[in-house]
Amino acid sequence: MEWTGSEPWAYPGSQFEIAPGGEKRYMIRGGSAMYKSTGPSAITSTFRLDTPASTRHAALGFRLAQN
Repeated sequence: MEWTGSEPWAYPGSQFEIAPGGEKRYMIRGGSAMYKSTGPSAITSTFRLDTPASTRHAALGFRLAQN
């Protein structure tokens, strides 16, 4: 999974719910080899999750890109 610089928002028609709270939150996206790719909680390339900015996890990283 990777951090994004995006604040949480849901795609139109999505059942995604943004968690309320005081701490700044960012979206993480994508999958990870540590998670299943099938079943009710499958992690896919379309996976999105709003996450507190202080979150640390071995499966969470970032991508460097240049324009």
